[in-house]
Amino acid sequence: MERPDFDQAQVVFNFQGEDFYRFLAGSVEADGSLRQLIGLDFQVVAIGREYAEFLEVANANLGITGAQNVPVFSNIENGQGLFTSRSNGMRLGLTLGAESVDSLRNGVFTEELNFFQ
Repeated sequence: MERPDFDQAQVVFNFQGEDFYRFLAGSVEADGSLRQLIGLDFQVVAIGREYAEFLEVANANLGITGAQNVPVFSNIENGQGLFTSRSNGMRLGLTLGAESVDSLRNGVFTEELNFFQ
């Protein structure tokens, strides 16, 4: 997925339905357990461009080759700090249609996860 243009007023992420099943296959261990999908909860966290840049600077200094001190990052003139925004949104209790449930149970990516109705 390409990095979105954070200078836009609205950022839209589109993904194909197949990506959902691939995500599940990569996130849930196929350990023989029986699973029932009761519902889906989606959480979207949005941050301001300044906060994203701060995280990039901070994360660049992590790991074995990273510096001990994180560089000072500020977007405040004549001061020090970070002025930005962050927002959370949630949709709870979403359900899948019959075709999607069938793909979840019998699809090439998720069949081994043992979902049942």
